[in-house]
Amino acid sequence: MQRIQRAAAEQAKKDGIEYNHFTFHDLKRKGVSDTDGDKMKASGHRSAAMMKVYDVKPDIVDPAKTEFNKTACI
Repeated sequence: MQRIQRAAAEQAKKDGIEYNHFTFHDLKRKGVSDTDGDKMKASGHRSAAMMKVYDVKPDIVDPAKTEFNKTACI
């Protein structure tokens, strides 16, 4: 695994892009978080508690409606 990470970091440096270390576990968390359907089924978890560990995408909320927001957008 270290060999793959090292090769990816070296390639990123050659390409002039930023490299962020990640693990395959990170990829699973990203996949579960991005699932729109049944996350429990997609991840293979049997408990809601374990599901919370993997579902890391923040909830999308509407912005607050204030006078400041109205004038800032004009």
